[in-house]
Formats: sequence, structure tokens, C-alpha cells
Amino acid sequence: MKTPVAFIIFKPPDTTEKVFEVIRQAELLKLFVIADSYIYYIDIT
Repeated sequence: MKTPVAFIIFKPPDTTEKVFEVIRQAELLKLFVIADSYIYYIDIT
């Protein structure tokens, strides 16, 4: 695929891995990865 793609990551690592495997199969020429950390909420009540 010649169209550049932006992959925005904000999900847990297991979801990111599954999506990236599909992207890998597309054989992109340009992939821009934008990542933010996944927030783990802990209930302390």
C-alpha cells in the first residue's frame, strides 16, 4: 500500500499486538506510530 498510515496506540499491549499483526500484512511503505501510555485504573476503595 502506498498510502501512509498512522497507527495510534492507546490500548493494552495485547490489543496493540493483534492490530499490528494485521497492519504488518498490509506491507505498508510508511507507518507512523503515535503512542500514549495505557492507563491502569486501580480501585483503592
